[in-house]
Amino acid sequence: MIEAVRAYIKTIAEFLLFLIVIRLVSTENSRKYISLASGIILVLIASAPVINLFSGRAGDMDKLISDSIDTYSYSQPDFEAESKAVLEDVFLQELEKSVESDVSGFGMECERVDIGISDNFDSTGEIKSISITVNNQTGGADEAESFLKRRYGAEYVEIIYQ
Repeated sequence: MIEAVRAYIKTIAEFLLFLIVIRLVSTENSRKYISLASGIILVLIASAPVINLFSGRAGDMDKLISDSIDTYSYSQPDFEAESKAVLEDVFLQELEKSVESDVSGFGMECERVDIGISDNFDSTGEIKSISITVNNQTGGADEAESFLKRRYGAEYVEIIYQ
């Protein structure tokens, strides 16, 4: 796409330089005819993209745009993997905060929360296990385990006392 714009601007600039040379060489009587002809040519050059759009060559422009997008996307191959890793990290951090808050509601002080997710992680995530290390227990660990299994859909929940 950028190449097409550059070529378009280059064509106009070359025509204007050619026109300057012709006007310097021309005589007084022929200048008005040169001005008329050059004006018509300049209007045609300037309106070429619009003419191409309505003459059925719009497909060429679509091909040019799609080729540019394909080129850009191939030059950034790791973008999707990197963005997925960042989203997974953010998801895990927020999930750890949520689990810590839930466990403190049962009267336990969290020291550490480890969450295992499945290999086929998608936007919703599939939680395989939750492991929580707590400092003290003043509430019911069994109730907390069953609550976490129900709330997060984890297959395995473990509370470790330290």
